[in-house]
Amino acid sequence: MQFPWRSHSPRPNPIFLVLFLSHLSDELELKPSPKKTHIATFSQGFEFLGFGILLFENHAR
Repeated sequence: MQFPWRSHSPRPNPIFLVLFLSHLSDELELKPSPKKTHIATFSQGFEFLGFGILLFENHAR
């Protein structure tokens, strides 16, 4: 079974987006602003409250 949130594609899975946005509006009563909302992966990185968030993987053993 393929879970909609488990994807290594640079673009978010459309099924996940629908489920996520409906959860935000139905369960949490939140409405994200298209101007302020950007869905990204940790490998793409993003800025939150002035901090740059980026996934750093250390494969050393």
